[in-house]
Amino acid sequence: MDWLYDAMADAWTGWIPQDQVKTVKYMGCYMKKIYPGLRLISVNNALGGDAVNFFLYVNQTDPDGTLTWLIKQLKDAEAAGDVVHILAHIPGGDSEALEGWALNYYKVVNRFQNIIVGQFFGHTHSEEFY
Repeated sequence: MDWLYDAMADAWTGWIPQDQVKTVKYMGCYMKKIYPGLRLISVNNALGGDAVNFFLYVNQTDPDGTLTWLIKQLKDAEAAGDVVHILAHIPGGDSEALEGWALNYYKVVNRFQNIIVGQFFGHTHSEEFY
């Protein structure tokens, strides 16, 4: 996956903060302050949303550290008094999401529900509200 994350980081150089390039290259995630008080957190949940990759069943909780990284981003936002929009590909309630990863993701979301003001997902190719 390194080749893909490297290509993403190179393509997004003008859109993401320079201090987030390393995170994109490692796990495909980034955080950007949109304007004072609002942060955008883009979560690459391809591993947590890949229920057909049987190797991921060994560690469903946080295979690449994405949830640990997300918690840090949310704690930083909370401490600063900011609110957050989260972008990700596969919604946790989707049948293709790993159950263990999805349960932990929603534990994180519930903990930070006071600052998460929007979650936006793709994958389903339809308009749905969760």
